[in-house]
Amino acid sequence: FGFLPFEGVRAGLMTLFNLGFICLLVRHRDKLLGLHFAILAVSLIAATEASTWFGAYLYLNATGTPLCCPFPGPVVAAMVLEMLRRTYTRVLLLLVSLGYGLVRPSLELKEYAMILLLSLAYLAASLVADVTKISQSHDVAHAGASDSVALDVPVLLFDLIFLVWIYLALVNIMATLRACGQTHKLDMYTRLAYVIGTFVALVSLLTVVIFVSRLGAFEWPWEYRWVQTVLLEVLNFAVIGGSGMKLRPVSPSGAQLRGHRGGLRDLAPDRALEAALDAPAARDGRARRRRRRRRGRRRRRSREVWPRRR
Repeated sequence: FGFLPFEGVRAGLMTLFNLGFICLLVRHRDKLLGLHFAILAVSLIAATEASTWFGAYLYLNATGTPLCCPFPGPVVAAMVLEMLRRTYTRVLLLLVSLGYGLVRPSLELKEYAMILLLSLAYLAASLVADVTKISQSHDVAHAGASDSVALDVPVLLFDLIFLVWIYLALVNIMATLRACGQTHKLDMYTRLAYVIGTFVALVSLLTVVIFVSRLGAFEWPWEYRWVQTVLLEVLNFAVIGGSGMKLRPVSPSGAQLRGHRGGLRDLAPDRALEAALDAPAARDGRARRRRRRRRGRRRRRSREVWPRRR
């Protein structure tokens, strides 16, 4: 029964990561951004979720209560925290990719609304899929492989929307940073893009393997079936830890000062960069204003010349 030791190890590692990250926040408390607290929040949710799962499996082992159905209280709590952690992790990556807290002090209202709608849709689809699959797995009369695959389709669709949005936002923000000569931020976003790209590639590969197995192409040995679930949690822990370390608050070292004169100030939201993100619209507005000024000057000259001609 691999879930019990795995969740214990995951809870311990997440707790160690949180303690280290909190120490960094306290040490550099005068240089903190809202993004650092968002990273801490998602890592605390992940640690609480792992601890709740560990406690739930201890409770099931001690009492002999089945996992389903109905779901015991500790299992319900762990499932809710798991859904929140999955959703919040994707939202955090999207916010970082959009430049929130690093390049842009805030997002547009329509961006907040779209992120909220996508998050709620993903949360609802994930909750329905997980609850249904667990209940079906405890129904001996249910063959359910095709139903299980069908339940995964909405979750995969919303995951794809998240990934495409994150990719497009990263491409846009990196192009803007390159055009503005913000070398330190560009280097940080480049490293973050590699972390996210590696995570996406591994998750995609694992998702394909799990999807094919549920279609009946091959069967996992019964003693290793738990592995296909925990591998996703391992990757999630890796992306939280990797992103947290790439975006951690640090002192302006010599390498940073050589790479950019601004040091840690380069991590603060930049109004010029925010304006550069809207450069096409700004250029169009400036062009319209120049045309209006030229027309105004021509009208004034014509009014001045016309009386003398008379």
